Amino acid sequence: MLAYFIKANIILALFYVLYRLLCNRDTFFTWRRAALLGMFPLAAIIPLAQVPEWLGNWEALHPLQIDVLLPDLIVTPQGEVHTATGWPLPLLGIAYWVVAGLFGLRFMFRLLSIIYMVRRCPAAVVNGVKVRLLPEGSSPFSFFGWIFVRPDAYPAGELDEILAHEQAHAKQWHSVDVLAGEAMRVVCWCNPFVWLICREMHSNLEYLADRQVLRAGYDPKTYQLHLLELAYQPKAIAPLSNNFNVLPLKKRITMMNKKQSNKAGKAKYLLFLPAAALLAVACNNAGNTQEASNDEAADAQITEVVTATQGNDESTTVAPIPEAGSEEQVYDVVEQMPEFPGGIPKLMEYLKESLKYPAEAKEAGTQGRVVCQFVVTKEGDVTDVKVIREVDPLLDAEAVRVLKAMPKWKPGMVKGEAVNVRYTVPVMFKLS
Repeated sequence: MLAYFIKANIILALFYVLYRLLCNRDTFFTWRRAALLGMFPLAAIIPLAQVPEWLGNWEALHPLQIDVLLPDLIVTPQGEVHTATGWPLPLLGIAYWVVAGLFGLRFMFRLLSIIYMVRRCPAAVVNGVKVRLLPEGSSPFSFFGWIFVRPDAYPAGELDEILAHEQAHAKQWHSVDVLAGEAMRVVCWCNPFVWLICREMHSNLEYLADRQVLRAGYDPKTYQLHLLELAYQPKAIAPLSNNFNVLPLKKRITMMNKKQSNKAGKAKYLLFLPAAALLAVACNNAGNTQEASNDEAADAQITEVVTATQGNDESTTVAPIPEAGSEEQVYDVVEQMPEFPGGIPKLMEYLKESLKYPAEAKEAGTQGRVVCQFVVTKEGDVTDVKVIREVDPLLDAEAVRVLKAMPKWKPGMVKGEAVNVRYTVPVMFKLS
């Protein structure tokens, strides 16, 4: 779940960067809306996508690979072994859910406040448009088919422009975008790119409504002057609504006066499709990575010397042993991860009891962080133990010794079948 969440947020960030590079200065507001709104479902679906095996094996597409990292262990010469990074993880999870819960409550409160205003504000028909009459001091806004305005606060011509603007929001269902963005902020509140995407969505909705007002035949200069007059009025009471004067006027006026972009420029929006496909391949590789390097192919030809003694005769034979994971697929993240007998707490207990600080390394003053990897096979055996970040031969050997001596695990599962799964564990040998 954590890997999925990280991938989805990385995808949102990359989509936002692509949007800023390609779409930020054109006037294709409808296409912009589709691109911005489509980022959320794509980010949710892409990490789950299954791509063809021949495509998923591209070695160049591994930017989103996420290893399963066990808690960092610190080993001291005094025989103390404790986890260094395990304890903050539950606290971070709790903090995430607490903040997400607060944003969720705020979301619900805003929805309820709009429903309250629908019931509180009387209905009326103004210039042939059904509206809800706001109390004095509130600026106009809309939410789905409800348009809120105080008619006696504006001259007739200005009121017509406001109604045309809010009708554009209502008829084009802009509140769907607003609610989608707000829901994503609840789930991905810790991702600054989600907030930036939501800001772009709000801006684009105002550009769409402004364009509709001008297409209805209203004078651009008069409309812009009315916007300036409304700039310092208080914003709408309901934050989830589409507001008449919600954006900095400089941006809106700039877009209204901007020359229409060449229609051929719409083709650039099609680049989001190959970008999504590449991200799907990258995510597929991250969760379904196969060992294929030349070094590993060579390591697969490990030989075992078997000595058999029969009476006083001794004979020696050499038999190749294929290394687990070198010929079969090795996963980094699976539906059901392998489990140490007794779970992670028992694994940490085993490592704490087994790891010892080498005496020679202690005398030499050697310390550092050894990072090891191992594979839990579909039979539950721990194999392919290796050091991927070396510090000292003595420290490296101690970490490998303990990992190789681990008992059988409960194997990982994909679609009900046992598979090989890779783990990474850092061991910090520290003198002080």
